[in-house]
Order: sequence, then C-alpha cells, then structure tokens
Amino acid sequence: MKTIVFFTPHVYIRLYKIASALKKTGRYKLILITKMESRYNPFFDFRDVFDKIIVYRVFPIKILDDIAHRFFKKYIEILEQWKLTHIIRKMDPYIFHCHTVLTTGSDIVIKNAKKPVIIEYETAPIGIIKGIENLSEKDRIKERYCLEHADGIIYRASIDEIEYFKKRGYEIKCPLLLFSHYCREELFVEQDTKKLSDKDHEMHLVYTGCMSAKQTNCDYDYYIPLAKKLSSMKIHFNMYPPPFSSDMTRDEKKFFKKYDEYIQLDKTDPYFHFHKPAKYEKLSREIAKYDFGVMDQIGLEYKLRDLNEVLIQKCWIGNKLFSYLEAGLPIIVSEKAIGDKTIIENYKVGFTIKVGEIDHIKEIIKKYDYEKLKENVLKAREELSIDNQIERLEEFYRKIAELK
Repeated sequence: MKTIVFFTPHVYIRLYKIASALKKTGRYKLILITKMESRYNPFFDFRDVFDKIIVYRVFPIKILDDIAHRFFKKYIEILEQWKLTHIIRKMDPYIFHCHTVLTTGSDIVIKNAKKPVIIEYETAPIGIIKGIENLSEKDRIKERYCLEHADGIIYRASIDEIEYFKKRGYEIKCPLLLFSHYCREELFVEQDTKKLSDKDHEMHLVYTGCMSAKQTNCDYDYYIPLAKKLSSMKIHFNMYPPPFSSDMTRDEKKFFKKYDEYIQLDKTDPYFHFHKPAKYEKLSREIAKYDFGVMDQIGLEYKLRDLNEVLIQKCWIGNKLFSYLEAGLPIIVSEKAIGDKTIIENYKVGFTIKVGEIDHIKEIIKKYDYEKLKENVLKAREELSIDNQIERLEEFYRKIAELK
C-alpha cells in the first residue's frame, strides 16, 4: 500500500474531498501534516479519512499556541519551520501533496522531501491575487521557488494562471493537472426533495459562502443591495456564511458583530433570511429546499479590490458550485465569473446574468425549462463526482513518481 503525505496548515473541504476519494480506493495509506487538529474544526471532522495526523504546532494546546503567536509570532514561526523540517526529513512516502498558500510551508516541504512534491493552491497564487510586483520580497521568493521546483502542479480552472507566471520569467517545467473541486456522491440529494416554493409559490434563492470584504476581496456592501433588490421583486434570498469560519460557533458576540447588518435585515425584511453556517456534511440537504443556487456577485456592478480581476475570475471556481450540484440545484452565475460560468454553461445546469439584468431576473428565469435544468444537474454531478475523477489524480501521481 502506497503512502501519500498531505501537507496543509489548515484543512479545507477540497483536500478532504480528495483524501476521501483516495481512501475509498483502498490503495493508499494517507498521512496528514497540519497545524489544526480536527477537533478544532466545528464544520467537518476529517479524522476518519487519514490513517495518521501529525500536528506541527509548537504547543499541543491550541489556546497556548494562539497566545504565543500573539506575543512571539516571529520566534514561534521559526520553531514551527524547524519542527516541520524535522518531520518532512524523516518521511519516505510515495508522494507529498501540498495544499496551501505557497508562502506558508510548501517551500519547506520541497526543500526537505526525499520524494516527489505536488503543489496546489488553497485559493489562487498570491502573485495573481496581489500582483507579483506588490508582494513582499520574502513572499515573492517563496512562491517562485515553489512554482519552479515542484515536481507537479495542480490548478483548478484555467491554464492562464500558470501562463501568468511564465510570461514574467518563471521557469515552470513540471507536469500540470487540471483538477477541480468536484462533488461527493455521499452528499447527493434526491430529485424529489420538497421545495419551499411548493408551499408558498414564491421563488427562493440561496447563497453559501463568503460575504464580507476581508473574505471576498469585493465591495462589502454588494449583498445587502442585492437582497433588497430581490426583496422588492418578492424573491426570497437565503444566505449561509462560510462553513470554514470557526469563530461563528465559538463566540456568539463575534458572530453577531461580524454579520450585524445581515442579521438586522433578516429581522425587518420578510424576503431576506440569514442563517447560521451549516456543517459541510449537512449543507447540501439543508439547501436542497430552495430553487436556485447563486454564485458570487450576480446582476449588480461590483469590483474586486485586486489588480488582476479578470485573471482571478478565470482561475477561481467556488466550492459552492459543487455544493449546489450535490443539492440538485440549478445555478445562477455572473457573466464576470468566467471559471464558474464555463462549467455552468458547458453542462447547461443554470444560466448567466449580466450586470444590470437583476431587475428582470424573474422574466429571465421563466425563459428556462426548470425541470430540464434539474435533469442536467443530475447528469452533471455524476460526471463531476470526485469518485469518477480521482483516477486522473492517481495517474498524475504515477507520472510524477516515475519522473523523479
């Protein structure tokens, strides 16, 4: 049985999906190196997927580690790097698979690993998000080192993100793999799920995920105007904060302070509904009662604060897209969200709405055969099931291992 070592400071749903699919094959022993143990993640427990979890945090008790970072961050980071280096040097797996921002440890794995190292980004390379010229010298050196010295690179949407670096002199010569988020069959919701609209005959939209400026790099006031616009047309708009925001369940004051504007609107507007985040394993069933899933920034003008807006939109594919498919929901997407839009249009599982068209969303929806959209969703989620895609990743592993 071959051993795959995953490295990530914090486990996100994408990595959990990949590890789960590999585990089901029965061909691998899976080891996770991380800073955050499963018991501190309130939204999904990943302990059942990995055969062994190694925590490289300096202090075993999280609260002590948090205090140490607050007062001695520089020294704690040095100790973490030393500990991670020591762990990597002792390991001799089939493949190392790094899933993280490339400035937070992947370089240490590459420098110290005895076996091939594959990298993928947590979101998008920070060189694209911020622009290479705007990175600190330290971050620029780290990210470039990772991209130029990795044995393989996984990207999620567009080869343009790799070309961006090549055009700026980065020597990226390793094999590449396009591998998206995909769906989990275990989370598929039945087609005959009862809808809220069956009872009240009104339209119900749902949005899950980031909704504040710090999290989305978008204008913070976008979603409130959207909610009010939809309400004026008597369209229900349901919002679920991101499941990876751990402060939401542990600190009620933080939760209400962070989302106060949404909470107040929920109290006064009968067509706006703000929910607490749902656990990952229960999300698809929770949102299946709505009519459409909504991707980021539909119908109203907005602007990313980052320099490479068009490129980011090409490279970005949200995990929410696949959660909507798992729930059996057709999807509404912005014309600007090129990465998301490509999948939605290719599989005919929803439609695109342009800036300025939000006032006519009811008429636009009526143009589509809703039952046909739902049929397309069922077909698409089967093809886009990670269990049906995982062999491509396994083949990539084999290719990289043979080249090393």
